[in-house]
Amino acid sequence: MLVNKEHGLAPSYAPGEDPIAKEALLALLSQMQNEGLNVSDRYSGFRSYEYQSELYADYVMQYGQEEADRFSARPGFSEHQTGLAFDLMHEDGTLLTNPLEASWLEEHAAEYGFIVRYPEGK
Repeated sequence: MLVNKEHGLAPSYAPGEDPIAKEALLALLSQMQNEGLNVSDRYSGFRSYEYQSELYADYVMQYGQEEADRFSARPGFSEHQTGLAFDLMHEDGTLLTNPLEASWLEEHAAEYGFIVRYPEGK
């Protein structure tokens, strides 16, 4: 399944979080925490078309459409709608971007069936 800013999904496509992917995510988070890394149990997973519409509209209101398009997908074009994408967070609720945790993910994500889709600077 390919979903990006050029290849979208129907608004009705709403599988929820994939249970196999979620199980792998929880194992990944547990391992990171066991290694003392700053990662929370909270994450951003499945987003319905409707929720992505609200989120995107809020970003457009805050930052303008051009800037919102740089970091947010339009409704129907978010990988989160597949139920297979997860944004990880630090304990303070910010997106996981610290070099230590990001390096760990680069090295180990594939062991859990994941890729790092947006590395730093992308």
